[in-house]
Amino acid sequence: MDHDPVRRPSLSIADFAFCGMLGEGQFGRVMMARNTRTQDIVAVKVLRKQFLVSKGARTISAAISEKQVLQEMASKRHPYIVSLLHSFQDEAHLYLIMDFVGGGDLFSLIEKKGRLPEAWAITYSAEIALALAHVHSHGIVYRDLKPENVMVCISGHLKMTDFGFAKKMEGAATRGSCVGTPEYMAPELLKGEVYGVGVDWWTLGCLLYEMVVGRGPYSNDDLQLLVKAITTEEPVIPSGVSQPCRDVVGGLMQRDTSARWTGDRLRGEPFYRELDWEALYRMEAPPPTLSLLDTLSHGGSILCRMEARYSDEAAASRFAVELCSTQQLTDAITS
Repeated sequence: MDHDPVRRPSLSIADFAFCGMLGEGQFGRVMMARNTRTQDIVAVKVLRKQFLVSKGARTISAAISEKQVLQEMASKRHPYIVSLLHSFQDEAHLYLIMDFVGGGDLFSLIEKKGRLPEAWAITYSAEIALALAHVHSHGIVYRDLKPENVMVCISGHLKMTDFGFAKKMEGAATRGSCVGTPEYMAPELLKGEVYGVGVDWWTLGCLLYEMVVGRGPYSNDDLQLLVKAITTEEPVIPSGVSQPCRDVVGGLMQRDTSARWTGDRLRGEPFYRELDWEALYRMEAPPPTLSLLDTLSHGGSILCRMEARYSDEAAASRFAVELCSTQQLTDAITS
């Protein structure tokens, strides 16, 4: 008997009314849709089998891995990770039905704002830290943490998404393919050394740096020079960044993996002194105050047409249901 929690009840693509494209990733499109059985608004990741096959074994492996990782974590949902709700396939496509977030990504928000206030960075980096700890508790290393893979909810909270490069680890350390986005990759990963979940904590340091500075700690069009900088040079932190924040960035971006900070260390740092971590996990701590336009106008979502402000995601979701009922774009995924 099939006890897969994300396969019950049985669904097909005919059960979803598509409203538009939310984004397009390396392996497929992400569509906004309404579940016609429940009226829930969801995100549907559509992967074309022919495309996956044409890209070779590594692409197929990544697509399968993403589904398996999300499926494993579906048994215990986390507030700061996009959850897999259902999965199914037909002759031409694989479908992953996931939470609908509604806003844009963290990269676009930073680009729009220039840089984020440290008060925002405290909450956002802590939410990502909680999400990473949850992923790691399943024996999984994420390997592709970057602003584009962190979504900003209408509520102002964050959710990690896109597990295409995530890997189930056999033990505490592994050695494998050099995957991810070079600007955010840890030195040991770039050098082909044995690595563990510490690569994700390094990348959280990169993200925190980018939030408060407005750009990443390392950037170079020449890949060789970029790799050399990451593996040999300390990040230059502008003087306007507070000392507590500088300490966290430096701790997370330790080249010595045995000295690199993890989520447990962060909780005792002055940078997070005012943060109630338990309340944050329960989503009882207030997120940064964002207007609807802050979260949507940069996101490429069909919902960016909305100009009103909503006090919660339920109100925005009701608007989305109305939108979906009038814009049937089901054939968009086959065009």
